[in-house]
Amino acid sequence: MDTDDQLAVIANGWPAISDADLTHLFNHLARRSQVAGEPRVTRRSDRPMASAALALLPDDSEIFVKRYSPALITSEQLEAKHGYVNRLVDLGFPTVQFLSFDDDSTVFDDGRWLYEANPKAPGEDRYRELTSWLPPKTRAEMVEIGRIAGRLRELSAEIPIVDLSASRAGSSDETAGSTIRDRPLGHGQGRSPGLGWEQTPDQRRGQLPDPGLARLNTVYQTKVRLLLGEPSDDDVDAWLAAHPGVRSYLEKTGRDFAADLRLASPFADRLAELGSGPQAWTHGDLHASNTLWRGDQITSVIDFGLAWPNPPLLDLAMAIERHAIDWLAITAGDGEAWRPDVVDDVIGGYRQAYSLPAAEGEVLADLVACCQVEFALTNIEYASLAPVDPSVADWSYEIYFRDHLRWFGTDAGRRFAEAVRNAAT
Repeated sequence: MDTDDQLAVIANGWPAISDADLTHLFNHLARRSQVAGEPRVTRRSDRPMASAALALLPDDSEIFVKRYSPALITSEQLEAKHGYVNRLVDLGFPTVQFLSFDDDSTVFDDGRWLYEANPKAPGEDRYRELTSWLPPKTRAEMVEIGRIAGRLRELSAEIPIVDLSASRAGSSDETAGSTIRDRPLGHGQGRSPGLGWEQTPDQRRGQLPDPGLARLNTVYQTKVRLLLGEPSDDDVDAWLAAHPGVRSYLEKTGRDFAADLRLASPFADRLAELGSGPQAWTHGDLHASNTLWRGDQITSVIDFGLAWPNPPLLDLAMAIERHAIDWLAITAGDGEAWRPDVVDDVIGGYRQAYSLPAAEGEVLADLVACCQVEFALTNIEYASLAPVDPSVADWSYEIYFRDHLRWFGTDAGRRFAEAVRNAAT
């Protein structure tokens, strides 16, 4: 699959946020009584996985609004992420605080959608259009991304992890770590209580998830639990039980999941100690496109939508994976499309803000290899409900999960891992 085909597969298919949507939302903002008039959309985001827009308020201030389906994330999960981000603001980290609505919640639930809003982040959004897996333009910026990852780790260690371990009655999702609120069936009343996997992709294409089926709460989070140590058959079975969309996909397609997952074995085996160590909130998608700038300094880190508690080393691994490996070029045939200078710059910047423990430096390359496995697989679940190209599921399995893992076992992948270890130890 060439680059254009891959970008087309992951294009945003969510309905756009309208001025009418904004007005409805604006009427519930806690600050509404202080501002007269109506808001309007000034720019819509074309990023995948949710609808978002920048809006101009009547007082000429700007807010950023993002909208999620409650079939894919819960208000409790969103509020926990918002609490994490707002605490980072209190600690001086460069990000923006989420606004409250008239019920004092940072999530507005209109019965069909979940909304969040924050003031426009300060800084130049110079990498808004940058594709994931490409680095910024300068090495100074790459060092700064590493530094901000280290600073984020330092401050996140001070923020308690919220316990979201309770699950909705009848849900098998024990690993998702969330409380799912029961919801009325609404526009989906009368449908079977499944998750939509009984439909064909063509039937599902263009449809919106039913909020009454709010059980799939594993999508908007980056996790690395499954491969923190070589998983046993029971571990894999439990993970699939908690991800019925993945299990259904494997059954229907006849994929040899056990064999493909063994591609991760050389790396997962060395990550066991991270699984037994401390956990902390992580951003989960620390890429240049989620940063705003003034000169060579990051003024805002945005889009904490994939934030979740993980081994604290994760954000460094993600920053390397997101910038140093050009996956689009590699999967199009250029197996050497990785950047040793980016590896050095990210790790060097990280060390300006945080002292990387020697034991973590030894396994950093292994975590880079495994950091996207679970997200790639849960993207199959996302494709089962979201209004996206049905081929997202095959792309997620064949390329995002299997082919990416397979590359780490090639000569080029082994040279990459050696470069990471040399820079980190």
